[in-house]
Amino acid sequence: MKMQNNVRDECKVNIENGLLLYHHPYSYYSQKVLMALHEKEIPFEEYIINLVKNEQYEQWFLDLNPRGEFPVLDASGLIIPSSSKILTYLEDHYQHDESINQLIPTDHGNKIHQKVTYFRYQLDQIQSGIITLGSFFHEEYVGRPKIPFIKPVRTAMKNAENNRVEFLTEQMEYNPRYRHVFQQKINNSKRRHEIITSKNEFLQQLDLVDSVLDKVEDELASHPKTTDEESWLCCEAFTAADISLTVLLERLNVLGLENHFWGDGKRPHVEEFYKKVQSRSSYKKTMPNVKIHLRLITQGHKRCTIAASVLTSSLFVVGGFLLVRKLLR
Repeated sequence: MKMQNNVRDECKVNIENGLLLYHHPYSYYSQKVLMALHEKEIPFEEYIINLVKNEQYEQWFLDLNPRGEFPVLDASGLIIPSSSKILTYLEDHYQHDESINQLIPTDHGNKIHQKVTYFRYQLDQIQSGIITLGSFFHEEYVGRPKIPFIKPVRTAMKNAENNRVEFLTEQMEYNPRYRHVFQQKINNSKRRHEIITSKNEFLQQLDLVDSVLDKVEDELASHPKTTDEESWLCCEAFTAADISLTVLLERLNVLGLENHFWGDGKRPHVEEFYKKVQSRSSYKKTMPNVKIHLRLITQGHKRCTIAASVLTSSLFVVGGFLLVRKLLR
């Protein structure tokens, strides 16, 4: 599948395995793929979608993924949309390469494999978009949000959510070839808006997170303390389940919901896990930080870079000038 020339000129895949990831650094599902790539230490190039310009709805990107959603992986011409499919591809494609870490380990026995699958399912059923946007409408449950979800960005995203159906209707007119896709997105957005703005529905989503984290806490608490080996959620190896848990805890933290779910003696093992994972290299390479934002104010960014520089290209596509103004105050 071909891209428009201007995009292909900016993103030439010239590394050995030919992986190009279209993503956004603050996308929940992009973070899962990024962390997996960093855990596996697979080199890749990246194209950061410009959300300020609604680049995900431009013709060239809709030709890649008609749903206008990311992440999308271009594996030497094989287009793979959605984080779950990308993670499956990465696990299957590199399963016989002993130099690459397996995130669903096959050498720990069937019990561990089942446990990883179970916790991935439990964690991945949580609807991060509803939790995220719902927190903007029900701020009484939120503590102190962190970058990127500071007040100006929250207000802008809340306003965008209120106008989402109108926006998608306009996009449908601009992209008649994908009219059926946008109509489905409009229908889904109407139902999602009902859920997000309903306090009862939002609380049900928080209850689901509580239920899942209770299972996680019980599992972490069951691990023996007599071994010197580092242990993660399912075993001593860092797995796909750990990635799902890490990205969830990171999102809850930056939304200002961390005190609702852990801390002050509540779920101490979950809190310990989150503190421990922040020292992991893949976490540091995946999750943006304030220093990077400040550097970008003066440096700008290139759209397409080698993966090692993933954190240096997020500011201008998240929150636009609102985020810059807030950081400069």
